[in-house]
Amino acid sequence: MSSDRLSPSNQVPGACPSCGEDLRERRLQEAPVSLPSPFSNAHKTSCCLLVAPAHNNTTSEFDGTSDLHTGISNTEGVVYNYTRAGVVRELSGFDEQHHNCLSFCLSFVNRVLAAEGREALSRETFTQIFILPRVQRVQKYLFLYKHLQTHQYYLVDREEDRQEDTQEETQEGI
Repeated sequence: MSSDRLSPSNQVPGACPSCGEDLRERRLQEAPVSLPSPFSNAHKTSCCLLVAPAHNNTTSEFDGTSDLHTGISNTEGVVYNYTRAGVVRELSGFDEQHHNCLSFCLSFVNRVLAAEGREALSRETFTQIFILPRVQRVQKYLFLYKHLQTHQYYLVDREEDRQEDTQEETQEGI
């Protein structure tokens, strides 16, 4: 997956795989030409919360059940994260439940919110707002990517697709 966009093959099936209607003379105006990749180079992305597989998995192997690692990039693309070795010397080190990369990022975000006079986020709210929507977007993208590697097309239930898009927009607006 070296490209930053997912593009279907240049060949359009002669007939609709669902209803059999002839497609050779039709203009597929609603068909997307390409989809933006949900992946980015952390060192070229500034001021971002970063999420990646924790154990050197390639993005194409991510299945949604892998452990994740989080970090934060500064204005120059330098990534700060918390590992078993820690970021700075502290009395307590890595603890899978209470002192880990997610708690590091949550603490950072909550300090920014406090400086802005806003309420802190709980671990659950932080995960719901910032982590899950991106993981779900990656899962959808990888599913489609793998499907298009073996098929020329992918059929979408338009009504179900619209409902999911509305839910994602609502979550991202928070």
